[in-house]
Amino acid sequence: MNSPKKLVFVVGVGRSGTTLLQSMLNNHSNITFPPESHIVSRYVVPEYVKKNKTSQDSNEIKKQLVTNTNIDRLEINIDEVIKQVLREGTFTYKRFFCEIIKNYCKKNKKEIGGEKDPVNVHYIAELSECFPESIFIHIIRDPRDIILSRGKVKWADKMSFLKHLLEFKYGIFLAEKGRQYCKNRYIEVRYEELLLNPERELKILSSFLNLEYEKDMLTYYKTSNTIVSKEELSWKANVMKPILSDNINKWKKEMGRGKLFLLEVFLVNEMRKLGYDLKNNSILLKIANVPTIALFAYYKWKLSKN
Repeated sequence: MNSPKKLVFVVGVGRSGTTLLQSMLNNHSNITFPPESHIVSRYVVPEYVKKNKTSQDSNEIKKQLVTNTNIDRLEINIDEVIKQVLREGTFTYKRFFCEIIKNYCKKNKKEIGGEKDPVNVHYIAELSECFPESIFIHIIRDPRDIILSRGKVKWADKMSFLKHLLEFKYGIFLAEKGRQYCKNRYIEVRYEELLLNPERELKILSSFLNLEYEKDMLTYYKTSNTIVSKEELSWKANVMKPILSDNINKWKKEMGRGKLFLLEVFLVNEMRKLGYDLKNNSILLKIANVPTIALFAYYKWKLSKN
């Protein structure tokens, strides 16, 4: 079983606009995305990185998969997909994932399959090797708006402000490393530009994918229900609406001075690299940033041990 004809990974730190971009691309006549299932991040990447041998017993495989309740969003017969993979050879989670994408392409009569999961921003390097024909679209957003938004969603509202900063910093760190493996298979799009100039940005992305731009990409909200599950609506409701061009710079009104200063201290280097203007004095921020270097080094080391 081969990989899909073309596979597009939409990546980005959580709350950076990955679902909006996924919805826009999904409404193109030749691209299809299944709902977010975390199959790649939970199964494919660990299998590929650790070179684990996966069980060939269909019951054992299913037992492993059903622990991930997000798979229910796919509305597939897991038993049938597992059996199909086994009929064609050795079972691996990569081949299981590819079979799902191929089925979606066939079902929707499209040639290009897509995968969207913010966690995949950590695995660009690994996925680039695992799927050598794949393409990566990294959506970037002002970290101040990302952190503000993350504090409002139920899957992250109990997380500390510092943890949010560390996760953003780590995601950008790994994305920068990963893009070096992709060469001409990687492109970035800025969330703010996607809202303010959607047609221009989607034309650029379409050209990158060797596709013709289609105006239907702007009416993504008419079909977003096919990729957003009911339990996700509380934090993905905006993709059911036309583009909210004013959904930027909310941090200016909603983020307090103390948090803003701490954020810019911690992310001063990332913000400058990404091209976002700083509100506070850059020299002061650079000086205050020094103690955070050791903290981030410890955070990376701790994650590397997991």
